Amino acid sequence: ASPQITRDSFTLIRSLRLHGGTLNKATLTVYIPIASKDYFFDADELISKLAALNVEVDFIDQTLPPSPRTLNKFAAWHMFDYHRFDYLLWLDADIFVMADPIPLLQRVPRDSRQTLMCAPELYSYLQRFPHVKESSLFANPNLSLFRLLGQAEIVPHGVCNTGVIFIERSYLQAFLYELPKSMSEIDAKNPYTRDRFLDSL
Repeated sequence: ASPQITRDSFTLIRSLRLHGGTLNKATLTVYIPIASKDYFFDADELISKLAALNVEVDFIDQTLPPSPRTLNKFAAWHMFDYHRFDYLLWLDADIFVMADPIPLLQRVPRDSRQTLMCAPELYSYLQRFPHVKESSLFANPNLSLFRLLGQAEIVPHGVCNTGVIFIERSYLQAFLYELPKSMSEIDAKNPYTRDRFLDSL
């Protein structure tokens, strides 16, 4: 991981410990992408600092260019332990926690939790990808439904910012199962902007 991402990760963890309230009772895991053995030179120091913050650590193989970096995230999701956890709350390294999110998530109706819930990025993506308005273009009926966090509205695939994701384990499993098919369709229809569009899946 780059020094900037490492710095952001520690800022996220410390903000969570300071402001996260009951979220601190959850298991916090940091996924570190490894591109080569060169990245192991400071692993011991990094892991000891994370351990001091009561954080679990897992390593994933880093996605290399020209593949989009979002694939690092999906690789981490494949490591989700379905026997230990019921839900995944994913936070990108550049997120800063300012309040306990658990009360908000607990107010989400149970049937709404059976979707992939994400932070909206409607304006940004619809500006860059106006064809996303035709939601059927990239819709995979077997892929988990997407909802905006805190809202009941179903949104088309491709209008989420995946920096904040909340998903129930069975729907995470369905999402990951259908992901390769959706990625192939996106590659075929949108080959030159896959990185940013895939970022919104």
